[in-house]
Amino acid sequence: MAYPRALCVPRGFHHFPDKDDEDDALLKMNLHESLERFAQDRTKLVERLKQLSADDWQRTAEHGEYSHYSVFIMFRPLAMRDMLHAYRIEELCCGASCAAREVGLTAPCLVLVALLS
Repeated sequence: MAYPRALCVPRGFHHFPDKDDEDDALLKMNLHESLERFAQDRTKLVERLKQLSADDWQRTAEHGEYSHYSVFIMFRPLAMRDMLHAYRIEELCCGASCAAREVGLTAPCLVLVALLS
């Protein structure tokens, strides 16, 4: 099985958007395209993670901010954050004011479906 690149790197990769990206980087992105790409990429990642064995999940690596680091530790916060985002997206898509539909966004609902499937 081919591992995601992050599973093959022995040391943690750090990306700090507030330091690494231009201040207006997010404003320059196309929101609809970014949401579609996110949904596709996250679906691919989840499919790859479903293929990991119990031993794969315990595979360790070095990380400057953690004394212990494994595949499980790497992806648990991602799953937790996704669930928080899914909750917020649901509020936008299904809330009383339905803010997402008011501004013409349908992609957040696609992201929600991808996250929960």
